[in-house]
Amino acid sequence: MQGMELSRIDIWRLRLWVRGWQLAEAVLPRLAPLVARLGAERASRWLRWPEQVFKHLAFSCQECGQCVLHYIGMTCPMTCPKQLRNGPCGGVRADGHCEVYPERPCVWLLAFARAAYTPYTGELRRLNPPVDWRLQGESSWVTYITGRDQVVTGHQAPPCYVGTPPPPLTSDSPLERVLQAGHFAVACEVSPPVGPNLEAIQRHIDVLRGYADVYNVTDNQGAAVHFSPLVTAILLKQAGLEPVLQLTCRDRNRLALQSDLLGAAGMGINTVLALSGDHLRSGDHPQAKPVYDLDAVNLVRMIRMMNEGVFENGKPIPRRAPRFFIGAAENPNAPPEEARLLRLAKKATAGARFIQTQLIYNVPRFRTFMERVVEAGLHEQVAILAGVGPIRSLRAAEFMAREVPGLDVPDWIIERIGRYSKKEDQARVGLEIGIELAQELRTIPGVRGLHVMAVSWPEAVPPLVQALGLYPRPRLEPVEWRSLSALSLADVEAWPLEEL
Repeated sequence: MQGMELSRIDIWRLRLWVRGWQLAEAVLPRLAPLVARLGAERASRWLRWPEQVFKHLAFSCQECGQCVLHYIGMTCPMTCPKQLRNGPCGGVRADGHCEVYPERPCVWLLAFARAAYTPYTGELRRLNPPVDWRLQGESSWVTYITGRDQVVTGHQAPPCYVGTPPPPLTSDSPLERVLQAGHFAVACEVSPPVGPNLEAIQRHIDVLRGYADVYNVTDNQGAAVHFSPLVTAILLKQAGLEPVLQLTCRDRNRLALQSDLLGAAGMGINTVLALSGDHLRSGDHPQAKPVYDLDAVNLVRMIRMMNEGVFENGKPIPRRAPRFFIGAAENPNAPPEEARLLRLAKKATAGARFIQTQLIYNVPRFRTFMERVVEAGLHEQVAILAGVGPIRSLRAAEFMAREVPGLDVPDWIIERIGRYSKKEDQARVGLEIGIELAQELRTIPGVRGLHVMAVSWPEAVPPLVQALGLYPRPRLEPVEWRSLSALSLADVEAWPLEEL
């Protein structure tokens, strides 16, 4: 386990907790008649105080009412600043500490370390549903006895495990058409301006037109206020560029997310990327309250439900369902390594059909990751688009290497750019390095495309794409729409954790 070793005392305490949990699993169901006689509300009122005192002291319990401790190594996921219930974010630091609170170990890294000493290791494959906030503050013992903690809103069955995902719905996405045709896909990033600056958006359109299949519109990038991503995506669509609408769980609850998705579908935007989002502590409004009503895995699941014609609450979508081609993100650079493949598999099971990675500068490390992806067959379930980004200056390279969690920038890159003092020379070398890395990434088995992230430097995208021989981009006709309804995640076959 990277960056996390348990002491003997920790292991002894963990095994004591496991035995206590096993005892509770044996005893609690026998209390069902008593709870039924008292009523769930009264029983919860009596039991929640001793439960909360014990769990708070032992696990820093956040009283969500849907306890998943034994599913993730006797670790409470709600203590994660992003409240992620299905694996770690991509910002885990190289030392195994939290992106948001560097002094703390990552909650999920701790969970993986602990799970190795419990009989519940296989439960890490479980897709934990989003929190039902109506249960917050109630006794999870009572919700367990009554089965309320297993009730999932929507038409799907209770949480399933990682396995082979069902057949995808066919969308109208140009990215899907490119991938189905066997072409090497290119996506590039468009960051909306900080102010209501339509000229900046037009500049991106003029510079990038024709150099990508789709154009990723970031959602309050870096947890800082930017122009509306949905409006930016609409402007790109009207200009003839096919947008990918990024949606983060940081700023919206499931109501607002579904509203934006309906708006996107109504405007012909049918490629989306589901993200957890950078925490607000790293942005320009650290005093704001983060939402994180869902994690990225459950956001993917919710979008897929909408594709199948229902909202997250299970009610049908009037008239017609949207046709989204669903994407998600993964960071091969961040520990723990075993969690990366598992989280990727969870997103595929939930409904993701393409994956865009974090920026890749350590190619050998990424190559090892892709070997494991291919061995697990995940490259056949999701199309992997490797992240590549030219570096504009030595200052930018040093900042990414030292200040951006989840990035792995080798020393040779900093040394090579640092040989030059003039900014224009540093930019030239940074672009050359970006092209070289992109050429290497293209040759790795399982890589189906590139996601070019030239932050605040759109002018670097055309020469990079041209140098790779990927210009001009192909134009493909829309694929036929097929309606596949009533798909369920509950019927997938279990995938042994050791294969991941």
